[in-house]
Amino acid sequence: MLIFFLVLLVLWLVYLLVSFDAKRDVTSLKVDGSLTGIKVLRLNSWLNRRLGLLNHISVPNGEGYLFPRTKSVHTKGMLSPIDIAFLDSKFNILELRSDVPPGVILKGSRVPSGCSAVLELAQGALVAEPKLDRGRSVEFI
Repeated sequence: MLIFFLVLLVLWLVYLLVSFDAKRDVTSLKVDGSLTGIKVLRLNSWLNRRLGLLNHISVPNGEGYLFPRTKSVHTKGMLSPIDIAFLDSKFNILELRSDVPPGVILKGSRVPSGCSAVLELAQGALVAEPKLDRGRSVEFI
């Protein structure tokens, strides 16, 4: 019983660390110099990138999650599809994927070469925001 409570305590502490770190780095998304209505959480820490959106059912409308220094995506644990933008090291959009369903793993040959960051967005964000297109430059301010 003691082990169970210790595990719960550790999980709670990890959750607090992840939540605190993620809340501090909220940015706005600009595409080719034009501000969009999308707020982006930059998941910088190793722990945040590993946990990703596991504690989220979906990505809320008007929000996105930037995973820098990553070349793979999974939608395990999600209950609804998401839109994904693969970015190079200068934050140019390499490829877009709409309506990626839950339970999908994208890595290796399923990810464009040169990918160094991933932007996960709410389902339908790529249609709602026409500025998000392949070859465009993305900026986080």
